Amino acid sequence: MAARTAESRANHARTPWLTPGGRPVWNAIVELQAQGLIATRQAIASTSGCTLTTVDDRLREWVDAGYLRRPLPGVFELVEQHPPARPVTVTLVQGGLAKLEIGDLCLDLYPEERRMLASLLVGDALHFSNLQTSQDLHSMFSAIMSKGRESQRTAATSLKGRKASSLRRLGAASDSAPFARGAGGDADPDCDPEPEGDDSWKGWVFKKGERPTAEQIRLVLDYDPTTGILTWRKNTSPLGRAGSPAGHVSAAGSKKSHLVVGLRGKHFLGHHLAWLHKTGEWPAGRIRHRDGNKMNNAFSNLENVAMNPLVGTERRGNRFVARLFFKGKTLHLGMFDTAEEAHAAYLAEKQKLQASANTEPAPH
Repeated sequence: MAARTAESRANHARTPWLTPGGRPVWNAIVELQAQGLIATRQAIASTSGCTLTTVDDRLREWVDAGYLRRPLPGVFELVEQHPPARPVTVTLVQGGLAKLEIGDLCLDLYPEERRMLASLLVGDALHFSNLQTSQDLHSMFSAIMSKGRESQRTAATSLKGRKASSLRRLGAASDSAPFARGAGGDADPDCDPEPEGDDSWKGWVFKKGERPTAEQIRLVLDYDPTTGILTWRKNTSPLGRAGSPAGHVSAAGSKKSHLVVGLRGKHFLGHHLAWLHKTGEWPAGRIRHRDGNKMNNAFSNLENVAMNPLVGTERRGNRFVARLFFKGKTLHLGMFDTAEEAHAAYLAEKQKLQASANTEPAPH
């Protein structure tokens, strides 16, 4: 029995997908990487059909074992199992020759051979350059966020000092007039900073139909209206660390790609949270991206489009399309010059369908 257990562990060490629930997770990572898509925990769970708990367990295990690496927070890549890299140097010599040394191997390359080698390795060079640039940008962004949080803490300390000074002055003026909101004068809003280290978000529970407030979102998320990037202010999960980009890409690789952010078991559209964070209110209608790129959540690119009161109509350029949903299918009723004409066509078709099939579910 002990021998079989040891053999099983050895097999798992050589083939990580043999671990319980490992094969679909491993195959999902391979598939995402082969398609050139970013392998986040949410994307892996969606592709593999496994729960996030199973995915997190496998990712943690494989990172520790050296099968995966994290080039960026929340992003995973396969680690190719090769021998340790040998030192590589290139030395230019007279006559246009280049001396290429790889470990104990030494080659003299003519200019034409150097150009041929460069063309063969250009893909690796671009990949390394892009990855390094992404890492540098993330490090710079994290440093900026760290400095910003330090400035906030310094400002909060200063404001607390001002509030304490105000309390002492007021107490000296009148012992019978306690300093409190609505109990002895107007309080200075600048003297009431957000509590440092507020962990109230851990107790949030959003029931069906409930949504977080702007104050709640601002407690756990930062939003840059210029770049449109949402980042975590709190360590909300093992992979959602403070300072790291929030959310995952849904429908990655398609024109419908958009950001989805998970918070306390609920999922919210990234552009809705960006609008809420900036304006303090949930959008009254739908959010339209002006440039058509649903991943660009810069505030200047977001437009709150009011809901059309004329049901069954939608604007297309200078005209209006009428359509009706019936029996799981969308019926397109044509293009019209005005919204009223399109709405009238919608109502006429709806009445016609109801009259011809009284026992069928009503169209909508």
